[in-house]
Amino acid sequence: MSPPLFWVADVPRAGTDVVVSGPEGRHAVTVTRLAVGEELIACDGRGSTARCEIVAITGKDSLLARAHTYAVAAARHFSRPFSALPVHRATHRAACHGTISSAPASVARS
Repeated sequence: MSPPLFWVADVPRAGTDVVVSGPEGRHAVTVTRLAVGEELIACDGRGSTARCEIVAITGKDSLLARAHTYAVAAARHFSRPFSALPVHRATHRAACHGTISSAPASVARS
């Protein structure tokens, strides 16, 4: 199982320490019940992560962890907006120009 992930303002570089406090620290210490020696992943939400080891528990809502590894995820860029549903180009043009109606076609009986 992978270590739990916790949000921090600044992800520490390898060999440096980070304090996990506030709601994240409270969740780590009192809910998840992490202990000294266990691992966690610190993340800043911008693509930086660090695999850390807990070195001290400081109260009910704070812990100190030392980073072992640091990584930055590569940014992903799309050349055009992503669409989950592909639309045929001719259908799209017709719908944009109002030549296709969303009302059902009426059928004449002979």
